Amino acid sequence: MVANRKPIPSEADITRLTGHNFPGGFYTVAHWENFLLTECTGAALLPDGLVHPVALFHIPIVGAGTSIAEMFALGQGKRTINQGPLGLSYIINMLQAWGGPDCLRRIVMRFPQVVLDGERVVARGEISVLREAQGVWLADCSTRLEHDDRGVLLEGTATIVLPENAILID
Repeated sequence: MVANRKPIPSEADITRLTGHNFPGGFYTVAHWENFLLTECTGAALLPDGLVHPVALFHIPIVGAGTSIAEMFALGQGKRTINQGPLGLSYIINMLQAWGGPDCLRRIVMRFPQVVLDGERVVARGEISVLREAQGVWLADCSTRLEHDDRGVLLEGTATIVLPENAILID
């Protein structure tokens, strides 16, 4: 048993939260912060000053005025959830490993299941459509993060610029 575990809220307490408005706020990701967040994933900086998606894990914690340690203490489960943006970074790393650090043009992702700590996952993807736009060859890809037993954990689409060494067959 975990000490200081908070009781699970009742269904009535959870239902009363419907319609709750969060105060929101502003946050500026400094260049050094983007660099460190990107570096921790092993990826290259994204082009045009784009912030790496792993910031979607960090920024809400800072915005809530809490810490990662406090967030983990709130957990009710026995295993830590690997946050969605971190799983997304595995897919981005896969795309950049093939297409180069500046290849990513668009990514849309669904998170049908959580990734738990200690799980072995693999990023996969394939080119669905090749097209030319404004003199550049683009590949529209389907992407996913898979677990051997639980199947697809993340899935989505990405558009990348084809690397110069890609072979196009007419």
